[in-house]
Amino acid sequence: MDQKKAGIAAILVVASNVLFLAVVFHLSRCRSAGMTGPAWGATGAVVTRQSLPAYLEGLAAMKDLPDDANIQLRFYRSASGMRVQENSYVIRKGVAGGEALDADLEVLLDSKYIPELGAGLCPAIRKARANRDMGFNIRKNSAALLWKYRGVLKYKDCFGF
Repeated sequence: MDQKKAGIAAILVVASNVLFLAVVFHLSRCRSAGMTGPAWGATGAVVTRQSLPAYLEGLAAMKDLPDDANIQLRFYRSASGMRVQENSYVIRKGVAGGEALDADLEVLLDSKYIPELGAGLCPAIRKARANRDMGFNIRKNSAALLWKYRGVLKYKDCFGF
């Protein structure tokens, strides 16, 4: 009888994992059409350090962040092959300057891309990733973060994933 229960438990575990992966696959295939226009940061305006929080809050992806989102965004400049931090922002349901005590994810971006954001978030990010001027530090369990931020998976093409 114990062997039969163990077999059923194993089947249930495998089935639940397959179901979870199917849901993640489905969510990751959803895409927003176009990824252009003001909701994608293509405002035509020059973005500055001062206007950056308002710019970020206007992005379509901000509306899809979970209520308990906690992302650290750091801008740096390159100096003699080193990254020197300039500005730091905490992204939750809004954007504020400062440090996140327990961030889920840290995003590093060279500050030279800030003015380019006005032409669109996606092109600026793609360029930064291609030039290796953008990085990520995942500070929590990847599977848990994938589930937590499932609402923004539809923007993965924009972020170069």
